Amino acid sequence: MNLFVITSPLQYINAIEALSFFSIKSTEAILVIKLSHDINSNQQLQELINKKDWYKIIINKKEKGFWNFIKDLALLKNLNTNYISFKRVFIGDFLQWNSRMFIINIKAKEYLLLDDGLSTIHIYENCLKKIEDFRDNRKDVKIKSLIAKILYKLKTNISDKKNINLFTSFKLLAYPNIKIYENNYFVLKSRQNSTLKKMNFSTIIIGSPFVDKNMLSQDTYLNYLSQIQKSYQNTKIKYIPHRAESKNLLNQIKQLDNIDLYTINNSVELEFLDINLTGVTVAGFYSTALVNLNKMYNLNKIDSFIIDFSHLDETIQNRISEAYHYLGQISNIQLKKLKN
Repeated sequence: MNLFVITSPLQYINAIEALSFFSIKSTEAILVIKLSHDINSNQQLQELINKKDWYKIIINKKEKGFWNFIKDLALLKNLNTNYISFKRVFIGDFLQWNSRMFIINIKAKEYLLLDDGLSTIHIYENCLKKIEDFRDNRKDVKIKSLIAKILYKLKTNISDKKNINLFTSFKLLAYPNIKIYENNYFVLKSRQNSTLKKMNFSTIIIGSPFVDKNMLSQDTYLNYLSQIQKSYQNTKIKYIPHRAESKNLLNQIKQLDNIDLYTINNSVELEFLDINLTGVTVAGFYSTALVNLNKMYNLNKIDSFIIDFSHLDETIQNRISEAYHYLGQISNIQLKKLKN
């Protein structure tokens, strides 16, 4: 039996790719879905689910406070009671303590991480390569770990796990004790429509939730978008909002010259399966969508615009730098600086 623990639509898409890549039958796959407080994400996720792909589906709804944490621990104990071990355990949110606990406490021949954004690069460089030194010193994590040990007799230290590998769309080099399985999205590509629609735009901007996450002010973000718009004069531009962007911000974006909103209900990777993107330029900041669209579609080019992130926390600065560094190594992606 194989276990998948996911929290987002992109993780689910990657789980489906993993089923095919590792030749896992539906009778051999258990899916655990950990819902979030993001209503749009939860809706997208539940619309993607095909029950025929799974032997069993367990949905953990997001609860307030520690209830969500207690439910995860109870689920761990239940899985350990009913299954001696798994062939593989896949998780998509390594940086979350609750998700890591499935690797720490469930026996398996192999553990694999699914992509959930460019954080994969940070996890690979700063967590997996140095797994023996990995520590999560957040106060709430220490409290959770103490409760898990005392009440549920669970392990909380991941540093002795030497067989955590990656199933990823990123081209990363293998490292001692880390296998890299490349996700080329063959399942998604096989679903592409043979008769593709032609669209009346030549440039797509992939939105990012910088304002709603308090990483940039609204004025700064709108200024960046205005600069990007001027880079593509005399072209029709569609702006694809991130699901976390507020209506207020989107109303302001509507006021920008030559930018029309293109709201989607799917992930970006799914949205264009029946649309001809040949010759289309995709612009964005440091989104995984830039990597995946480049891999899946015959695009003209991809421009990754560099924001000023010097005012942010050092840890976040390092993650953003790692993301831009990786994007800059992809031949069809060009890094471009923005003025502050």
